[in-house]
Amino acid sequence: MEITLREDLSPDPDFYYRQQFKIYHEPYLIWDKETWEAVIAACDVYRIEIDGRYGGDVLLEDRGKGMKYIVDFSILPEYQGKGIGKAVLEQIKAMSEKLTAVTRRATLDFFLKSGFVLKRTVKNYYHAGVAGYDMTFEKRPSQGSPAEGKGQSPAQREMMTLRKRMAKALEKEGLDLREISKLFGVREGEALEHLKHIARSAHPKRLTVEPASCKHCGFSFKKRTRLNSPGRCPVCKGEHISPPRFKIDNS
Repeated sequence: MEITLREDLSPDPDFYYRQQFKIYHEPYLIWDKETWEAVIAACDVYRIEIDGRYGGDVLLEDRGKGMKYIVDFSILPEYQGKGIGKAVLEQIKAMSEKLTAVTRRATLDFFLKSGFVLKRTVKNYYHAGVAGYDMTFEKRPSQGSPAEGKGQSPAQREMMTLRKRMAKALEKEGLDLREISKLFGVREGEALEHLKHIARSAHPKRLTVEPASCKHCGFSFKKRTRLNSPGRCPVCKGEHISPPRFKIDNS
């Protein structure tokens, strides 16, 4: 069984709205369409794929300073109880220095066994009489302040080398996510995570973004702060979007 966590760069709110009815039965866990549209606009959306088929989703909100908030973590009933959730959560933990989430009593033990720490209990969080459990997960810091490359695993050193290569390429020319993905042999979701890290660490150089634009009406997404490509144009509702391009400015 192949388990893949793939970023959905053009998420369809209607699709995820429909899936929740297969996963949740309690009315207070069901979001309306407007809520889904707002949440997806604010979050990075990941599809859990089992042997290439949709098996669930993960929604992450960037809270800054290396922290991500797990807004939603859902798995279809037919894939539950098979260790899939644990495998996916390990992938999520590898994506951020710190995670925070609120969950129900039914799934609290799952998170605690995976290294999360309960911070507080919020009464009536989901519904009258249904509490929410506020938790955090934080990677253990390396002892001391080792020099670059020391005290790191081979995988960590390889990741740093890859990011340096990406940064060098972006100093030479502007590239979009698909081009970065092909150039370095990684998935677009992985390329996006590396790009976010490069954006935080490019100082004193600066990562510049040529905004995405609608191929139909020419609308420019110049106010968009997220680095991935938008799914549709807010003006003409078209879905043919020229993706943003990235370059490191040496000036």
